[in-house]
Amino acid sequence: MDISVKNQELTGILSNVLVIGIFEDDKTLSSGAKRVDEALLGLISEQIIKKDYPEKEQEALLDIIRMRSDMTTIEGLYRLKKYFPQVHPKESAFLISHVTALSEKELDALLAAENTEELTALLQKTRYGKLLDFSSEEIIEKKTRRALLRQDEKNLRFSTYPQVTLLSYIGILNVENTNLTHISEGIGYKETPEEILKYLIVQDN
Repeated sequence: MDISVKNQELTGILSNVLVIGIFEDDKTLSSGAKRVDEALLGLISEQIIKKDYPEKEQEALLDIIRMRSDMTTIEGLYRLKKYFPQVHPKESAFLISHVTALSEKELDALLAAENTEELTALLQKTRYGKLLDFSSEEIIEKKTRRALLRQDEKNLRFSTYPQVTLLSYIGILNVENTNLTHISEGIGYKETPEEILKYLIVQDN
């Protein structure tokens, strides 16, 4: 086996085996670990939380990580069922995250759904049923990100754990940054305010 040490972007490395340093210091993920964590939808973060935090704070943090991962999974599944209903996720390149608050039974049922209507009905029976609003014709990403925003706002107001409020605050800032990008691009393409608003994730009140 040939071994080499390189300091470069992960996207430029071709290898069957990749070894990455997890921490830059005691608590900070290295840049490579952050990229891998994002690609694996929070798998590294989940393991760190399980190891380093007390039980109640651990569960609160894991709820955030798992919900963000699950919303990404739901977005991908919804689009797959809408545009390629004949393709089963396990027979495609669809990434099924192991960072999830859904049970194995729930996840198997979602994967086996034949269309978006069946998928929606199944989702409404999960823990996310009350957070996801399927009554509107909005794109799926707007539904999932509004659900995340709603949960982040709740955590910011009521959580007594500093790490939870920090993660939620970052989530809200990410929404605001995305909204600013949509506004800037909409103005650049000379879209009307009404058209731009369709792409924005806004508070319920």
